Amino acid sequence: MDRNEMRNFRTARNRSKRLIQNAILFAVSTAAALLLAEIMLRLFVPMEKSTVMYDPLLGLRGRPHVKTVWTREIENNPLTVRTNSHGFHDVERNESKSKGTHRIVFVGDSFTEAYQVPINKNFVRRLEREFKADRKLPGVEHINAGLHTWGLGSYYLYIKHRIMKWSPDTVVLCLYMGNDLHDNYYGTGSSALPRFATENGNLKHIPAPGYNFKIWARDNVAGRSSLVRLLWTSGLGSSKSVFNMARRQGLVGTPEIAAQKLGDKGLAEIALIAKLQIREINAFLRARGVRLVAFVIPDPRRVNAIAGKTENIGIPITQEHAVFFEREIIDTLRREQIPYAYPLEEFTAQVRAGREIYLNGGGHFSVYGHRQAATAIREPLRKAIIEK
Repeated sequence: MDRNEMRNFRTARNRSKRLIQNAILFAVSTAAALLLAEIMLRLFVPMEKSTVMYDPLLGLRGRPHVKTVWTREIENNPLTVRTNSHGFHDVERNESKSKGTHRIVFVGDSFTEAYQVPINKNFVRRLEREFKADRKLPGVEHINAGLHTWGLGSYYLYIKHRIMKWSPDTVVLCLYMGNDLHDNYYGTGSSALPRFATENGNLKHIPAPGYNFKIWARDNVAGRSSLVRLLWTSGLGSSKSVFNMARRQGLVGTPEIAAQKLGDKGLAEIALIAKLQIREINAFLRARGVRLVAFVIPDPRRVNAIAGKTENIGIPITQEHAVFFEREIIDTLRREQIPYAYPLEEFTAQVRAGREIYLNGGGHFSVYGHRQAATAIREPLRKAIIEK
């Protein structure tokens, strides 16, 4: 190698070294800036934290001992939300049951979870206080096992594989007619969740995915970072590609939108899956001496459509399909002799009279809505306790 070649080699080597040093400096500086931004946000800007995490059976379960601020639907009156050691929005509960106690476990989605109201004002706790004051009833304990992201398929798996650890005497299946039938359907549900189809008239279970790097990043980076949450609320979530990615990971759920594109065959399969799951849930609990009661929660879009409140209907809903699902579910509950409440007419009358059952006209239950929900399910549940 002559002198010029040696000089060129050294120049190229030095240039490469500088590039590597600059890249490392840039990476370290960027990481430090992001870390500083994260720390400053946590100190001065309260941001919503993720309250769910990976579960091999259910796809997602509640994250234990989370304290976060909740503003969705209640921007003018944010609440501090705390989850207990089981990841549920409830007071602390022991798995072991006290002697002489009638334990009731409520299984449902975000309507049951009820982040939008203080714990002591949701319908589960309201009923617990009322029943404890009722001298004709035994001592009661109401466990709130509601979680957003769950649908009927998740309830089915939770009841068959997890619920008996609570030693329940009665289980209340809180079935929201807005999307619970679609959440775990293979054609509409998130691939982060367990999904179901039918095969030769039987249930076909498509398990939740195994733990992988994407799930780790979702739970430990996207799910915990205040900076990521700020970017999402600042407009990142409005990007269709980002929104769809979040939906695939189970961070957002809009299965009813996808269901609008299904034909009659797909809707019929959703109904069949729901009927099979309800029958199996009932058989499973009955074999163990546990009573099942159903609280069928009306979809606010259906209520608003009937009440003539067209400004609050939100995502278009096909009334024909809604009536079809109602008929199939109610018929199944009757055939299975499952006590139930479906306060569609009562809620419609209240909304027509100007009462706020649903926050902002079409969201989750308001405080008043929880009071009416407790009223709706009170007698079927009370009767089930007495008869048991």
